[in-house]
Amino acid sequence: MIDYRHLTKNIIPENNIIIAKARGIILWDTEGKDYIDFSAQTLNLSQGQCHPELTKTAITQLRHYTFLSSRFVCEPFLQLSKTIVNLAPKGLTKINIKLSDGSDANESAFKRVRSYHKKQTIASLYKSHLGETSETLAASGKHSKNRYYTGGSQKFVFFPPPHPDFIPSCETVKEAEKTSLLGLKNLIAENSDICGVIVEPIMVNAGVYILSPSYLNGLRALCDDYQISLIFDEIQTAFGWLGTFFAASRYKASPDILTMGKAISPGFPLAAILMRPKYDVLEYGEDEFTNGGHPLSCAVALKNIEIIKHMKIKKIVSERSALILKLLTALQKKHPFIKEIRGEGLIWGIDFGKNISPLGANQIYTRALSNGLILRKSCDGLGSSLVIKLPLTITAAEIEEGIKRLEQSLFP
Repeated sequence: MIDYRHLTKNIIPENNIIIAKARGIILWDTEGKDYIDFSAQTLNLSQGQCHPELTKTAITQLRHYTFLSSRFVCEPFLQLSKTIVNLAPKGLTKINIKLSDGSDANESAFKRVRSYHKKQTIASLYKSHLGETSETLAASGKHSKNRYYTGGSQKFVFFPPPHPDFIPSCETVKEAEKTSLLGLKNLIAENSDICGVIVEPIMVNAGVYILSPSYLNGLRALCDDYQISLIFDEIQTAFGWLGTFFAASRYKASPDILTMGKAISPGFPLAAILMRPKYDVLEYGEDEFTNGGHPLSCAVALKNIEIIKHMKIKKIVSERSALILKLLTALQKKHPFIKEIRGEGLIWGIDFGKNISPLGANQIYTRALSNGLILRKSCDGLGSSLVIKLPLTITAAEIEEGIKRLEQSLFP
């Protein structure tokens, strides 16, 4: 057994697997067993492990300098900032990439809309996952009933996600969308302190619940009516997962602020926030982090964007998406205890419902791991789903083998 006594309990691994090496979407443990990564690791590794071009770029950049503080800039930092703005949805012409992870980016969004509007309260969808700092945990609404995190403003209110799973009185998604928007409208009418609304276009950690273009445009209209800010948390969706650089572009939606991380610099710490110019309201010392905008991460991010541009991402994601949908649908027909398949692009959720499958979702996750398949739990939602998030580099053969291992895990 591995000795974990020196680790805090929140970072103790769920298993005793020690990874010895990894290439692409395959990992090997110290015993030589292989694992197919259907989770993109922490839902972030969009180019797989040890991508040769990203590795080469990182080594080359490291030879120039190890680190630069906010008092200096480097060419990768400036070039990346300009490149992302040129890719951004219309109107988002200001950017801060001096951030390290998604929590930083979302906190930046909170600070900016609060400073701009001179108000404090942010509305979000219940069961979101917006980060793991005190502020972003409070904003997620998933701990509000059983735990109170001290620190931060704690100025958050919640409305239900637009799906019957969260609004049992609704039989269809369209009904749930109307009820969700009405819930937000009532919140805004009751609370004049609300200055912003933050949503994930795809609620991945909750079990892959997709916010439709019509729903996102409904949010836009509400925010316009009440003169409050609309924030898209695209930490899960930006940089290729949907076949576009941003979900906002794919869904033709128009946020005031867009946050990003994870696949911006896959495998290297970096996050960023895009915004309309009026939200450029913070001063030096208020929104730049020590390791944010690291030259190594910026260089890798630039190369990542170049790779995405040259790999015909729209075609690849469309083909892989059609294949995974076909295989999961066939799996559902053979095993009707699968309640629902939800997904888009390379992001998919398998919902087993409650007390329906012979095994619970957590048990299936554990069995899949023992069968050499890495999935992701959706503990932030109803706990009945498993998440699949496929790296952009995955092949059709690897998808087929992964689904084969998944099916082997469905029974005791």
